[in-house]
Parts: sequence; C-alpha cells; structure tokens
Amino acid sequence: MLDQLRSAVNSWPAKILLCLVLLSFIAWGGQSAFQAGGDDTLMATKDRSVSASAYDLALRNEVLRLSMRIGRYLTPDEIRRLGLEQAVFRGLYDNLVLDTEAGQMKLGLSDKNIAALLGKDPLFSGADGKFDLGAFNFYLQNLRVKRDDFLDNFYVKGALRSQLVATLQEGLDAPDTFYRALALYQLQTRNVDYVELTAAAIGAGAAPEAESLANWFKANSEQFKTPEYRQISYISLSAPDIAGTDSIDDAAVAAYYSTHKNSYLASPEKRSFDLIRFADKKSADSAYAAIETAIKNGREPAQAFAAYAEQPANKSEHKEAVAQADLPALLGAEVFALPRGTVSAVIDDLRGPVLVYVQQIEAARPKALAAVSAQIRQDIAQKNAAAALPDYRKKIEDARFDGISLKDIAAQYNLPLHFVTLDESGNNPQGQAVDFPQKTALLPNIFAAAENIDADPLNLNNGGYLWYNIDKIIPPRQPALNEVKAQVTAAWQQEQQQQKLDNQATELAKALNKGENFAELARRNKLTLYHRDNLRRNPVDEKLGQAAISAIFSVVKGESGLTIGANDNSRLVFRVNAVTEPQNASRNLLSAEEQANISARSALDFLNLYIAAQALQTPVRINKTVYDRLMQAQE
Repeated sequence: MLDQLRSAVNSWPAKILLCLVLLSFIAWGGQSAFQAGGDDTLMATKDRSVSASAYDLALRNEVLRLSMRIGRYLTPDEIRRLGLEQAVFRGLYDNLVLDTEAGQMKLGLSDKNIAALLGKDPLFSGADGKFDLGAFNFYLQNLRVKRDDFLDNFYVKGALRSQLVATLQEGLDAPDTFYRALALYQLQTRNVDYVELTAAAIGAGAAPEAESLANWFKANSEQFKTPEYRQISYISLSAPDIAGTDSIDDAAVAAYYSTHKNSYLASPEKRSFDLIRFADKKSADSAYAAIETAIKNGREPAQAFAAYAEQPANKSEHKEAVAQADLPALLGAEVFALPRGTVSAVIDDLRGPVLVYVQQIEAARPKALAAVSAQIRQDIAQKNAAAALPDYRKKIEDARFDGISLKDIAAQYNLPLHFVTLDESGNNPQGQAVDFPQKTALLPNIFAAAENIDADPLNLNNGGYLWYNIDKIIPPRQPALNEVKAQVTAAWQQEQQQQKLDNQATELAKALNKGENFAELARRNKLTLYHRDNLRRNPVDEKLGQAAISAIFSVVKGESGLTIGANDNSRLVFRVNAVTEPQNASRNLLSAEEQANISARSALDFLNLYIAAQALQTPVRINKTVYDRLMQAQE
C-alpha cells in the first residue's frame, strides 16, 4: 500500500491535482466557498473547517508548552525563527484531513478516556506524579481558553486521530534496502590527520587605540545596551502554607481511607477475557444477536460466545490479567465496564469490530491503612487547605483594595515578602537567572503590568496564588563607553583575535591543498599534528564536534578541508587519509534504537503520504486572505 500511495502521489494526475490545490491557495482571496463561512474561516473541506481563532489558539498552546519546557517565555523573534507559525498551520491542515476521515469512521471517546488522557499529561502532574487541578487551571488561565474548548481541541480530537493513525501505521517498516543503505552510511569509518588552531595560541594582542575603540563601540553599541528591568515585590500563598495535620485524628484518616482506597493501590484491577474479531460490522452484529438469543434460551454465555470464537472466518484472542491502562482507550473502557461472565455488545475497535467475554476479574488491591496513613493525613490536610484558599484569597484581595501594602499583608499572614529585579528573560542586572515562581508563565504578566498599580493575583501550578507589585520600571539604556570600557575592549580583542585565527587557518588550508607536507606545515606553524582512526558519523567525536565530523565526511579520500572546531571559536584543518566501508552491511549491524527510529520514520512517511492521498479525495481549501492576515500578525 505504501508503494501504491507513493506512486499515486508521484503520478501526473496527482501532481496536477496538487498543483491545483497550491494554485487555489495562492490565488484565493477569501471569496467563493468562504463567503458563507465568514471571514474567520482559515481552511475547510466539504463538511469541516478550521477558523482563524482555532489557529490562534493552537499557536498559543504550542508557544506556551515550549516555553514551559525550556523554562522561559519565547520571544516573538524566537517564535518566527523556530517556524512555529508554519508548523502549526501545517499541523492544522493535516489534522483537518485526519478529522474528516475519523468522522466518517464515527470514532468516539468517553469522558473516562478523556480524563485518563489528561491525567497522563506531564504538564499537569504535581510533585507526586498525579494530576494537579491547580496546574491545569493555571495553564488554561495563561492560554485564555475555556476548559471544554481546550479538551475538545487538544484531547478529544487528538485521541480520535491517534486511534486512526495507530491503525494505519500498525506493522509498517522500512524495506531491507533502506536499512542496508543506512548501515553503509552510519558505519563507514575514516582516518584523518588534523591540526587545531585556538584563540589561546593566537594571544589576546595589544589593547586598541582610544580612537579605534571609540569607533568600534559606535558601530557595535547595540550589543552593550541594557534591557528594561523591573523591580518587583511579591508574596505567594499555597496550600502547604496553611496545611496542618495536627487537627486530623485517626478516625478521619480511617474514614478517608474507606472511601478513597482506589487512590492507594498496591495493584490495579485486572481482567482476563476472550475477544473475537470479525471481518465486518454486519458479521459482528449477526453474531451478537445470535449469542443474545442463545443466552435467553438458557445457554451459558461462555458456550454461546465460544461457538463463534471457533469459526475459521473469525480471529479469537485471549487476554490474561490485563490492566485497563494496557489496552487501547476505547476497548479498555468497554471491557472494564462489563460484569464478570457477560458478553459485550459490538465494540467498534479500529482493527475491526469485536465481541468480548469477561472470564475473570481480579479486584484492585489497595495498600494497608497503616502503610498509607501518613500520606492520607497529608492528603486530607492539602484538601482542607486547598478548600480554604479561595477564602484566603478574598481576604487578601479585600485588604489590598483597602490600601494595605504587600509588606503588611505578608506580616499578617506570616508570609515571606520577596524583592527581585529582572529583565524580560528573567535575569538580574548581573546576568544571572532569578529564582522566581513559575517564571516562564508569569514573566509576560509582569512586563504587561503598570508601575504601582494593583494587578490581579496570578494562579500558581499548585493551586495557590501570587500577588505582586511593580515597584519600579527601569527603562532600557545605552551606556557610555567609559561605563563598559572593559567589556568593549574584551569584545574588540576577541573579534581581532578571531579574524587573525581565521586568516591563519585559511592560509594553512590553501598550502595543504597545494600539496605541501602536512607534518612540515604543522611544525613550521608550531602546531601539533593529530591523527584519528575509525571516525564515524555517529556518535559524534567530542574532541572534533559535529561541524568537523560533517566536513570530514563531506570529502573523498585524499582531500583536505577547513572547518569549525568543537568550541565554535577554534578552527581545524584536516586531510582524509582512508575511507573504509562496512562488510556485509544489513539491518543487523544497526542498534535496536537505530532500527526503532527508522521504523518510526517510515510510519511517519506513510502517514504523510496517506494525508496527501486523502487530500486529493477530499480537498482542503485555504482562505488566502485570512492566511495572509494571520502570518502578517506574527511579524
């Protein structure tokens, strides 16, 4: 099927259709099909569409996720350089094609499955690894989206697409020829001679003349400009600040344990069941009706079910002691909703319709009360404190409205008052990172607030709140040369040093290309000639660096070259002495990780071809007017 799709996409009719799609994208100005849908429609198929608002939400979600992952908020320039606008647009295009296909297959997802998916997202996990409602609400607040809209866009539709994609990619793998080619590429080795030129060997050189330094500073003054800083004071209040366990007695712990045992499991509930997979829905419906009739007439459910499991046209499987988490979401939800000894209705699994008979249920086994009593006491205290937090927030907000300072509020509630000065990247004037709660998400709020104006409290990931005040805004400033003379002199010397190093490396490379003896060149320039055997593309040699390895493997035996060293400022001049190809190259020469990566890439390649083929059958029309407006808004 992969070859058929690839052939289809590369055929002249397909190319013509793809060109027509591209032309419609280039020429469309928001007329025709989009008039009825309004100016907000970005792209649409015959029965589905994506709005500009949905694009904006998807872009904000991607930016916020990446920002929280790297520990600081992405700047607009970084968003553009990363190509996030186009990546999100392409993702929405692909999703629209897959959503159309998933809709035709009438796939569904229960609330229980949605909750399970949300609970597995590490972005919303607390310190104990469990789902943290405070972190979830904090994320929604920063994304500026309603809960139901967020779940529908990023979990419900995403899970349905995942079901479709998992079925499409099942069993796919790259051909052996590809593995062999990669083995030849990866396992080829090279022997090289090289010299390394470093700034240390060049020396710092003399200090610049005053006039030269002044002229250089004038041309490069922007790199010494100080950013805007903000001096802020803040207090934070979270459940741990007011949680106490002294008032929680053993009776309360026992009562809580009796109603929350499933939260303290030694092992989860497991089920053993038989499954019959049918060729089509009609066959499954017919079998289910016959089994129901047989059971009503007095036949045992297991016997009635087994009669169809034994038919050659059907595929039967037995699952022994399986937890719900180990099953596909839809199948798991259905299986774990059945009583023991019963037959399910037809389940529309993506691999084909199935019937299930539950043989045994192994109940979940909770931990003993004594083993978890301390944890329960902490959990109760946290819940009580979390319930009391809104009241604390109201009291503090009322105090601020009455003009009471953060300093006095901090003293009243025994909370530490913090003072920090930081720029938009979260660094202090000395260039050091400032330790600040949830800095990534909170910095944009801090730099959007006005000086000495009460700002709304910010929600913390742990369900708490943070109050802050902008005590002073320190605007960006261009310092005079005498203020930063040491830094300017060092930068000038570094630039001169690098130019001298590059010139020397270039002359060495020219001489080597002309056929001069490498050892003699090294001796004359007081450089050490290094020799390395059996270099491979991966793993990258740490002493040489990625750029050098790429350069070494880009020339043929006997050729030389000039490249950047491992620390970016050094330069390497090299010559390739020998190239050795691996013998009997095959997939077996590759590591399990490399083979898994190839398999994953093949599956992704197939998915892209599938989307292209589906787009030919159900074209996606793009509103160029809205597209241009969205792209220009990011500039």
